[in-house]
Amino acid sequence: MKSSRKKASALKQKPLNQGEPALVSPSLSRRKLWFFRFLVLSGLPLILFGMIELILRLVGFGYPTGFLLPMQHDGQQVLVQNNQFGWRFFGAAMARMPEPICLPKAKSSNTIRIIVFGESAALGDPQPRFGLPRILQAMLELRHPGTHFEVMNAAMVAINSNVILPIARDCVCADADIWVVYMGNNEVVGPFGAGTARQGRRRLRRSGEVVRRSARRDGYRPGYPSGTVLFASRRVRLR
Repeated sequence: MKSSRKKASALKQKPLNQGEPALVSPSLSRRKLWFFRFLVLSGLPLILFGMIELILRLVGFGYPTGFLLPMQHDGQQVLVQNNQFGWRFFGAAMARMPEPICLPKAKSSNTIRIIVFGESAALGDPQPRFGLPRILQAMLELRHPGTHFEVMNAAMVAINSNVILPIARDCVCADADIWVVYMGNNEVVGPFGAGTARQGRRRLRRSGEVVRRSARRDGYRPGYPSGTVLFASRRVRLR
């Protein structure tokens, strides 16, 4: 009996040879197993949606959501407006288009670039040719004839700060010297405002656009605002 116990203790204290496999503790193997399960459950969906997104972009499905788009015009890299920018907030049926924009991507020397952000008042609706950006550019050129001014009209009709913020983020690439913000009229009745039933749209990926379009084919038609009818049942009372 004593000899068997001595043999067992000797086997426990015996060092491992180079050819013998090392024993792994059960707790460590369990942690690795759960970590591997977590990677599979979280990683595979991300890889799947990433591949779907890449395929949809390669085939040209969907629309760009940025306010400015890079383009080549007369052999020069320029920034132009995205006419589909408002789709993510109002839908294609009611979205308004920005004013035409064509700015050189690389700002030349002796040039001051100004961007005007805002709503219909800043846009100059109904005649943007006589709006704030054009008046500002004419006044600056008259006062400083030796300087070249580029005034970009980044205002749109029926928007508020929930839309102006992503516009401003997208306009960082324009490398402007001055930003002019003229807004505030639509903070109540604009998208996400307290006086409107309109729900704004977030930035959609191409895969999300597939889901939304398939839902429409099944009979789901998201409602679009219809002028002042949108505000008929929405009243803001001041206390």
